Amino acid sequence: MTQVVASTPLQNIDEGILHQARCLVNPPPPELVLLKDIAVPTSGTPAPLVTVCGEVVQDETAHVVGKGAQEVRNILLKEDDTTHSVALWNKSSRSPMKTGDKVTITHVSPRNDKFLWKLALSSTNDTTITIHVPPPSTIQGTIVGIEEEEDGCLMVTVLTEDGDLAQYSLPSQQASTLLKGATIEKTLENINEKEYVFSLQGSVIQNLTSTLPLSLPTTASSSASSSSTSTNTTT
Repeated sequence: MTQVVASTPLQNIDEGILHQARCLVNPPPPELVLLKDIAVPTSGTPAPLVTVCGEVVQDETAHVVGKGAQEVRNILLKEDDTTHSVALWNKSSRSPMKTGDKVTITHVSPRNDKFLWKLALSSTNDTTITIHVPPPSTIQGTIVGIEEEEDGCLMVTVLTEDGDLAQYSLPSQQASTLLKGATIEKTLENINEKEYVFSLQGSVIQNLTSTLPLSLPTTASSSASSSSTSTNTTT
């Protein structure tokens, strides 16, 4: 049984001791490390916890593993040209983040994944996940490539008005609207050179609408009718 005894408040406590106490109660996030600079620790050395940033480029559905019924969700995190797998355990697996989100993940442990045979990252009990919401933007261009992702989304390659190629993720709901039950190859044929306006949230397409032509071409029949009308008027 714990007994609480009233005592006189401590006075003039050293600020350094107070700082240590605060860090013990609320540990500060570890150092931010670029994905390309993370390395597997040498054997027998505790893996240092790190903070990482990047874009979620693949997101798997959480599932339960092991006898302890641990919930895990695997994502791929990309920063510049480096991509690492991150295992999000238990409470971290329930983060509302999704493919295309830019995130910061704290208290992550590097490890040598025995199944992937490469460096992977794993969340811990102290892990926090911050989602950085980018401002919405709009571009116009044509779809020149479509790839199907494992999660049902589409990776769409767009040729913009400026002549640049860019890739964006199209969520599964909008993907079904674009494909309309057809194959990717048939869809590319149907939308050949068709202009779209893309509403973006970061690298994710929130909405796309086809642009209407500014003017309709004059047909032969309409030209003939116009000529006939002009002749009758002259007569």
